[in-house]
Amino acid sequence: MRCSRLALLCAFLLPLAGRALSVPKNPLPFVDEEEESWWETSRKHMVTDLDEKHEEHQMEEEMKDMEEEDELFQAQLEDGAFLNANGNLCMDQHLVPEFFLLGAMKTSTTTLAAHLFKSTSIVQPHVNGHAVKELHFFDQEVSVEEDKASWLAHYPNCQHTKRVVATDCTPAYIRHPTAAKTIAEFYDEDVGNGEKLADSLKFMVLLREPLKRAQSAFYHHKAHNQLEDWEFPQFVQKYLDRSLHGHSFDRQQVMLGSEYPKQFATWFESFDPSQFWVVPFLYNVIPNHEGQETSLTSELWDALGVPAGEYNEAMHLNIHSHPDIVVELDEFDTSMGHVNGTLMGELNAYYEEHVTNELAAVLAHPDNLEAVLFGFDANPAANRSSVEDIKSWLVKGW
Repeated sequence: MRCSRLALLCAFLLPLAGRALSVPKNPLPFVDEEEESWWETSRKHMVTDLDEKHEEHQMEEEMKDMEEEDELFQAQLEDGAFLNANGNLCMDQHLVPEFFLLGAMKTSTTTLAAHLFKSTSIVQPHVNGHAVKELHFFDQEVSVEEDKASWLAHYPNCQHTKRVVATDCTPAYIRHPTAAKTIAEFYDEDVGNGEKLADSLKFMVLLREPLKRAQSAFYHHKAHNQLEDWEFPQFVQKYLDRSLHGHSFDRQQVMLGSEYPKQFATWFESFDPSQFWVVPFLYNVIPNHEGQETSLTSELWDALGVPAGEYNEAMHLNIHSHPDIVVELDEFDTSMGHVNGTLMGELNAYYEEHVTNELAAVLAHPDNLEAVLFGFDANPAANRSSVEDIKSWLVKGW
């Protein structure tokens, strides 16, 4: 009896070592029915014990991993800022903006933001309990020491179970003289490997033809009773007259908002150009502009690593009616006794020299070649370091 039971035990253990838990019903021909019943009962108990021990071991390993992750998480909380396993940007247990839509004003930023927010993984800031597009925090005089807590209060607790991206889509930031420096100060926290939280930020700037953007901005402010004493042609003439003598009259930066080269130079001083997407206006409002196969929003969702939302190419928001710009400026020329096209010609010449040419030079500079020029690669012959090629891309796209 003893030998037969030992033989049975060996017959069980040898296959188990090879992770094969099935044993022939009668491994030895001389096993009687009583011994077989004993063996089946013993085997079930042994398998159950082994399964329980295996599960206990797995649980111990998982608890050990969780403890290590918790220790790392707590260490990150002590440091204040970190990137979690999903790549989410967190600071003092709050999500913080990873994506900034910097501007420019009246370049279809509202339409882009509305599409962007269709993704369930995009987080907007909240003010008084309501989600907003524009936080307007970094275009104020704020400091990390005094205002960090109030800034974080606009965003929810850090999300650890899925990929999410918090945003701030304030188009005034691009033209604000200290916004870039202030954002850099708020994100100047170590996240390990010699990197700062600021290194993970992503910026987008939409650009529109300078004069058309200025006219749209003028009528936007006029609709809000901010320029009731002005007509657009007189405003343009004032801008040209004072272009070399200051612009204190342009408090809303109607015309100054189109001076893109100075704006980019300021931002590139605080952040690496590779963190920027530069997008001419038409690439956003016309999804297939210049042969683009996907919309700007779709490519942005993909770049941010969030699920796509519903895209509606017919959606265009925050549009204000205004006169045809050529007709409006020609009527002014006629009233002044000038040849039609005089004012338009002067302004176009000014913008070409001080905006188009200078911006192309900034973007073609060797230090700035990593900035993403959306749609530029559609022309395989285009040279990223060529001022003329970048000018061509701008003019076709804005």
